[in-house]
Amino acid sequence: MQVLELVTFKAKAGTSHEKIIELNELVMEKVKEFQGFIYRSLCYQSTNQSWIDVVYWQDEASAKLAQEQFMQSEVCQQLMSVIDVESTQLQHADILLSSCTQESEQSG
Repeated sequence: MQVLELVTFKAKAGTSHEKIIELNELVMEKVKEFQGFIYRSLCYQSTNQSWIDVVYWQDEASAKLAQEQFMQSEVCQQLMSVIDVESTQLQHADILLSSCTQESEQSG
């Protein structure tokens, strides 16, 4: 079953939007290499100055393995250096209905 990974975080004081986006472009390239990756987007919620990272994975095992691999990567360390770690929340949820799920099932 496909899995949604939802990460919310705030940047450390003084970190520009441009820096967060620049580092997340590098993250995007790294995440695309991980087995089971389907889709990723980065969002910003101005009302509470939070970033929302949304990733779709083929299954829970892929999501968990990617999390381990990511935490060991240099690009992760760069991104973590500008994130307020106390604000970070990570969630995983099974995807029950999605256009992405339907497309994946039809193609493979």
